[in-house]
Amino acid sequence: MPAEDCDLDHMTPYGESGATSVTNLAPLCRHDHRLRNVGWAYRRLDTGDYEWTSRLGLTYHTSGRSP
Repeated sequence: MPAEDCDLDHMTPYGESGATSVTNLAPLCRHDHRLRNVGWAYRRLDTGDYEWTSRLGLTYHTSGRSP
C-alpha cells in the first residue's frame, strides 16, 4: 500500500515520550497498525525493511519495495 494511504505510527508511543519525528514514525496500513494494539511488535532494520514479531515470538520481514 502506498505510504500516502497509510497511518503514521509512533514506533515509540507518543505517551511514552516518543517524538513525532521522521525517525520515530512508520507508515502502516490500517491492518498492521491494529496489530500493534494486540501484542505484535516491529522494528525498523538498517536496510529500511521491518521485522515484525508476533505474540508467539515468530518473526517476519517486510519491505516497502515493490516486488
